Amino acid sequence: MHLYLPRRHRRPLLFPPGLLALAGLLWLGCVALGPWQERLKVPSVIQLTMFPLHVSPNSFWAGNPLLLSVQKRNVFRPWRNALFTGNSQTDSTEQIFVIKQVRYILADSSHDGGVRIRFAPTARYKELVFIFDLMNRENVRQYWLDVVHTPAILYAFTKKYKPVKYEHFPCLLCNDVIPYAPPPPTPAPFWVRFDNWVTDFWHLTWLRPLLQPEWRASVWLLAAIVALGGWRVVGPRRATQMP
Repeated sequence: MHLYLPRRHRRPLLFPPGLLALAGLLWLGCVALGPWQERLKVPSVIQLTMFPLHVSPNSFWAGNPLLLSVQKRNVFRPWRNALFTGNSQTDSTEQIFVIKQVRYILADSSHDGGVRIRFAPTARYKELVFIFDLMNRENVRQYWLDVVHTPAILYAFTKKYKPVKYEHFPCLLCNDVIPYAPPPPTPAPFWVRFDNWVTDFWHLTWLRPLLQPEWRASVWLLAAIVALGGWRVVGPRRATQMP
């Protein structure tokens, strides 16, 4: 009786053992960086236009809202008030409140709206930067900063929409705005969408994000690992097949 010892045969792997782990880390990095896209953008500079501090009532800047009395400013709009004091907890709550109120007055085009934001002497500079960034992000076109009176106050306001009365205006003026809602596009048939998907796939449009400078080094490293793994598999086989 012949006894054969168990023979272990090891076949070289197609890819190195750590390749899947590296691919998983790359995928995890892509997922983790997704929520940080806004913070990773290049900072921008906001250009502000301020009213002159000292003007005469008969000058070109006579319509300066800073020249209005306190009573007229209080009734200028139905203000929604917010206050930044420099306290981290209360200022975080005020930020959420201001965002909601600004979006509310922008969405309500049937009424005049306004948000009045006060900055106490103990308020931090980053709160003012946050407000300016909010005005720019929400595309608020009408606001002014009062640095003459104490405390500093930022007024953001909107005007209610007034439709054009064509019986009084036989033609449109330069600054007239006519709201237009385009009809929703009809969805393309399934075979058209499938054909577009196949075309994009063969044109390698799905690889364009990987060619960005941020991912170029990672892609080259992954390609080098794949090439090295392929050489480790093909090299020994070619050596054994040679006479």
